[in-house]
Amino acid sequence: MRVLTIIIGDHRGGQIAWESLETNLLKFLNSDLALLFEDENLKMENLLTKKAKFVWTVPYKYNWDDYFIEEYSPNIVKNFLIGSKTSFAGGIKNNPGSGARLLGFRDILLKNYIEIIESYDQIILTRSDYLYIEKYPLLDNSFIWIPEGEDYGGLQDGHNVFPSYLARDVLSICKNLERENFDLLNMRTISPETILEEHFKFENLYKLVKRYERIQFSVATKKDSSNWSNAKYKTFFYGNLLIKYPSQFLNIYKNNRTFRKRFKNKINYYLILLQQYLFKKISNIVKFTNYHIKKRIHFIS
Repeated sequence: MRVLTIIIGDHRGGQIAWESLETNLLKFLNSDLALLFEDENLKMENLLTKKAKFVWTVPYKYNWDDYFIEEYSPNIVKNFLIGSKTSFAGGIKNNPGSGARLLGFRDILLKNYIEIIESYDQIILTRSDYLYIEKYPLLDNSFIWIPEGEDYGGLQDGHNVFPSYLARDVLSICKNLERENFDLLNMRTISPETILEEHFKFENLYKLVKRYERIQFSVATKKDSSNWSNAKYKTFFYGNLLIKYPSQFLNIYKNNRTFRKRFKNKINYYLILLQQYLFKKISNIVKFTNYHIKKRIHFIS
């Protein structure tokens, strides 16, 4: 089976994460690698660009509305902005997050590189900052596969595996967003995850979705930038990497016995729990302080 792994977006996570991708996914599956990212982010060659068979760039960063208006109409920009309180509008009019950017990448894959994509059998659409703890599972190519967790009320958009013959349907979210095939105004939350779920349901793909036990978690180096949430959970024995979403690490620790038995992972498990406790305490103190400051200012005025 010919596999193509496509990484979209910024190159983050650093050498340790990329080496785990190379060893546990690319080499194990004999997968080719394609990169799609904003051209201004290519500061220097790295392990990803060296390993990539395809390197595709786009001339956008914070002005993705230019792309959507050119390819569609102002209507799709309006629909993105409905989700401006979440990361869904990220990339349009200086909104934080990456929602519009990531859907723009999917649209560019569909419109510019679909023939290459369809020349493979299985597609792994993912991000660059995952650290893979073990060999990638061999997944039945009759289904759409998503790792467990991180759904946020929808379906996780950061890592999707699907047969190439479904690529046109999987990647066509912007078309449906432009045509208002989603009831955005009545959705409880508009986010990349909830929109992906709605899209899969509309395209009759939801019935093909299966989950696999997570084997990767998002990490960051101290130099990595972020468009939404910053990585702040420190680790030991992982080369000073920061964990971005602790729930991913905790999910693996809970479900993967081999991972749980390793000493360094036991240490980091308790370290994460400690940091979560401290961050929550600090947050409560800040909220309490701000509340009483505002109350006092209101009383004085």
